[in-house]
Parts: sequence; structure tokens; C-alpha cells
Amino acid sequence: MELLKICAVCVIMALSQLGLSNAETRMLVAGDPQEIICEPGITVAGLLTGNVHLLVKHNENGNDDVVFRNINHLLEAKYPEAQYKMKLITVKSMASFHYNFTALKPSDSGVWQCVTEIDQIKSYYKNVTFHVEPAQDVGSVELTLTKVKGGKETKLVHQDGDAGPTSSSVTLLSGVYTLSCMAESGYPKPGYKLYRDGNLISTDNSVTLNLTTADTNIGCKVAVPRPEFNEHTVMFNLKVKNVDPKINCKSANAEVAGGRAVMNCTVVAEDVTCSKVQWKSGTTNDTYKHTGSKVRGFDLSCQSNGKNSVWSALEVRNLNEQHFADSYFILITDNADGTYQIQEPLRILRKPGALNGAAEMVPLGSLTLVAVVTLLKLFL
Repeated sequence: MELLKICAVCVIMALSQLGLSNAETRMLVAGDPQEIICEPGITVAGLLTGNVHLLVKHNENGNDDVVFRNINHLLEAKYPEAQYKMKLITVKSMASFHYNFTALKPSDSGVWQCVTEIDQIKSYYKNVTFHVEPAQDVGSVELTLTKVKGGKETKLVHQDGDAGPTSSSVTLLSGVYTLSCMAESGYPKPGYKLYRDGNLISTDNSVTLNLTTADTNIGCKVAVPRPEFNEHTVMFNLKVKNVDPKINCKSANAEVAGGRAVMNCTVVAEDVTCSKVQWKSGTTNDTYKHTGSKVRGFDLSCQSNGKNSVWSALEVRNLNEQHFADSYFILITDNADGTYQIQEPLRILRKPGALNGAAEMVPLGSLTLVAVVTLLKLFL
């Protein structure tokens, strides 16, 4: 029974403390003005009797530093004069105290409390926590675009001190992505605005969205909510495609005696056509195109496999030793996106043990190459 009584007292004390706390936290900037309003529920007449109203600051030692007392001159000996200005406002004879900080300092950080003292019993009825720091701009800003399936990231950084917007052009596949924007610093806490094709889509610093070929840009604007700081803009200019470029090449046989070698590849890419496919010599840097002038000793063939796919072949005629020393690449060219090419070159290799000079056209290092293309990022 005694234990139950003790627990009941604990609960009552806890509930009472919660009711009186009326707590709030303010993130403030050094040099700014600030005001705390205390409404003790005391009449102005009551202030002239024995009732006391105080504004105190809870110090590191666990004690209260009284920084203001009410107008009762009888209490001068008990409490010193205030450090801060006070304005007394009455509403229907009830007192309302307005405490004004003209220029905040970091040392003003801490818990401020409105207190009434009646018959020497203090009642804490309002707590206000100040967090005071100098204002600080965002520093650098990092914009990241991450594909949800696969995790491939594209990043762009707006450097600290850059006045204008920062932008970059990227080519990517359609699908679900996460766009995130993160400032290096900033006080008070920076605000974020994420945009898609010029339209505001979120005020968080991260959002998930499904990008399609209709999308042209996505970006972020971030700013510390202070008049002395500007808004910072970071943006991706988009080229969204539905197909991931691939080049699949197969080996071919060749004979040196008046022989020839044929390399053929299947090319898959967004809106690919024969005019966008080229072959290139790794030794001479000569290019072999399906359109325009032909190069002597080389013939090209090409046909469509349907939408986004073509078959292309390069025939090397009148084989000689130079052809065996050479390497060959197949490329997809696109003026808007840059150039894609296979990661490994194709070469003509002699068949081991062949007496008739037979040779085989194979990818370097393997008989069959399925190469994921490499984006060289040659933007116009």
C-alpha cells in the first residue's frame, strides 16, 4: 500500500510538471532581437502585494539566475535589477510581461523560464529554450540522382561561393529514380525546393520520381532563411531514353590468300539507324561509315532489325599483315548524347596450326563479345 502511495505521488508530480512546462525551442541567430511573453495569470494589483513574477535562466549548476523581477519595489533586496528590458501590458486588469532581447548573443542559449512566486512558493509555467548561433550560408550543395533498381548514381556539386546556378547535362534510361539535395552546412536550417521541368514537386530534400522521355530537367534550390543569403540552384538537364545501348559482336573466319574477314555486330540503342553506326581502326583512326565516301579495301553492310536495333558488318578485303596488327571498334554516334563504343576492340587472329594462312576475326580476349557500351560523354 505504501508503495502504491509513492507511485501515485510520482504520477501526480509528473503530470503537474508536464502541465507547467509549456515548453518550446527557438533556433535563433546572434545579433537578432527576440521576445519572451509571460502571462502569469496575476492582476496588476496583485503584483503590488506579495506576488512575484520572474524571468529566470536555468544555469549549468542547476540553479536559476533571476534576470527580471516584477514592479514590486519591496522585492528589490531579494532580486537584483533586470539585464533585459521589460514591457508590462494589461488586458482586463491581467498582467502580461514582454521581455525584449535587443541583440542576442550565443551566451543567451539555454532554458528561459517564466516563474510566479506566491507565498515564497515558485511555480514554473513556461519554458523557452534558446539556441543562438551566428548565421551561416549553405556552403557547397550536392545534387544526387540515383536509379532505384541498380543503384547507379549521378552527382553534381554546387561549390561554396558560386553566385550563379550550377547545371550539367546527363543521359539516362527511363525509370524510377531518387533525387536528393544536401547542403554542406547552413544556420538556421536551410530550406529545400525540388523541381521537375520547372515545377515545384517537394519541399523535402529528397523525392522519388519516375522519369520518362518527356522530362527535360530536374533540380534543387536551397537557401538559409535569412535576407543576407541568396538562394542556390543545382540542376540536371536530362536526355531520357527507353533503351540501354548494347553491342553484341560475333567472330568471323578469314583466309589470307586473297582472303577477306567479316566482322558483324548487332547494335541496340534508342532510335539507332545505320547512319549512326560507324567502324573505326584502332591503329590508323580511319572511320568506316554506312553513309558518305567508302574507304578502299573495306565494305560495310547494314540492315534494320526493327525499332532500336540494327545489324552492321565490316568486311576487310585483300588481307595483309597490317590488318592482323590492327584493331577495330564499332561505335554508335548521336549528336545529342555523345558516342558509345564497345569496351574491347575486335582483331583478326590467325588460326593456330593453319597451314593455308587461315585466320579468324575474333574479339580481343574472347571468341564472343557481349559488351556493355561505354559512354564517352562527348556532349556538343
